[in-house]
Parts: sequence; C-alpha cells; structure tokens
Amino acid sequence: MEDLIVLRAYDSKRQTPIKVSPLEDRSGRLFTGQGKHGYYELLTEEEKKSLPFVIKHDTVLTFEAGDVLDLKNNPIDIANWEWVKKHPYIAVDEEKGRASKDAVLYVDNPERAAEVHVSKDKKITMAKAKIYGASSTKKVQLATALGHPGANSLSGNLLEDWLITKAEQTPESITNLLDTKKAKHVEALVIFEDLKRFDLLIKYAGTWRFGGRDGLSIGRESDDVAEYLNEKKNEEQVYIMTEQLKEKKGPE
Repeated sequence: MEDLIVLRAYDSKRQTPIKVSPLEDRSGRLFTGQGKHGYYELLTEEEKKSLPFVIKHDTVLTFEAGDVLDLKNNPIDIANWEWVKKHPYIAVDEEKGRASKDAVLYVDNPERAAEVHVSKDKKITMAKAKIYGASSTKKVQLATALGHPGANSLSGNLLEDWLITKAEQTPESITNLLDTKKAKHVEALVIFEDLKRFDLLIKYAGTWRFGGRDGLSIGRESDDVAEYLNEKKNEEQVYIMTEQLKEKKGPE
C-alpha cells in the first residue's frame, strides 16, 4: 500500500460526504485495529493508557472524494486506516468494490487500474459466453443472486440483457457464481435477497441483522451472509428465517 491513500468516488457527480464508524463483528466486538488483538473490548487498561487516542464505538470519520490519508507521517491516519480499510463503504480495490452494493469510495491506484484494464476485456468475453450457455433457470437464479428483485418475471431476452450489462460492469461476479463449486453459495445468495426483499433482514451500522436493529448479526457483505446461511451450526436459526420467509411470501 502507498504512503498516501487517495480516495475517489464511484459516482463523483452525486456522491456526498459519507460518515463511517468502526464495525462490530459477528460476536459483537468492535474491530478498531488497536492493541494486541485489534478489538476495543479486548484492550487492557495499560494499552488504553499507552495509546495516543483510543478508537471506540462513538468514533466517526467523514470522507469524500479527494481525501488523503498519510500513512507515513500522520499517526491518527495510520491508526484509523486499520479499521477504515475494512469498512464496506470503502473499497481498497476499485474493481472488487464495483461488485459491492455498499462501496461508495475506493482507493485510487493508477498502476493497478492499468493492469485491470488490460485483462478486463477477456474476462467480459468469458462471462458473456457463460451467460449465453446457461439455462433459463440458471439465469433467473444468477440474476436474483446478483440482486435483481424481479428476475423471475423478466422475459428471456430482458433477463439476458440485464446479465450481459452486469458482465460488462463486473465480469467476475458472473464467472464466479456460475462456477459449479459455488452452487450452494448461489442458493444462499438467493435466500439472502428474498430475506432483504421481505424486510426480514435490515442493515444497521454496516451489518445485516435478523430480528430488527438489535437482532442477530449475520454479516457485513452478501458473501458473509451466504456463508452464515450455509454453516451447519446455524441450521436452526436459518430454519426460523426460511419459515418466516415462507409466511411472508404466502402461497405460491
């Protein structure tokens, strides 16, 4: 990573300044990057006294396009970057951030951008070929997993056009999900989208929660949620979610 972190906006004409705070993990602990373990709750009193300032739950930073963090000379920027770079609103990699529904700012990296430009055309061609070869059922499932709420009501041509547009924007999002090894992951993403659509999941402080603002935290990003839904230890909780989803959907 460069000594100077320059932030850019994906939509520079419309993006207003954003406020970010450290996020809780699944266990409810606040990751700040400080101390031996990186969590606020695990800081010892000695560590708190030794730190020039302590990052905690009420820490709030405001960022906008063009802001710079000095990771060489500014100790405050150095400390805050440990948690800021993990925030879903900030993408360390511009292209990966485009595949996120949350990222609004990204780290400007001209050298990386040039490398990506060279290979992106090949990735788009591959993604389109996979779309053309997919079955109608698979296309619906794929579009739903990628966030289209009405994928099953689109005509074949409109559905394919939507997926092609997605492939041109983020080809990896297509090729990754069409990997046969990702079948269970895609199914979980479809459930995730349904849970959102019927307001059974809400996002609070950057984390998806089931059961309202103070409910169960199940992940920050869609992939985190899909992983939670597929973990065997969560079967009972996932059963409750899917039963409530069936009630919301009603008779099919």
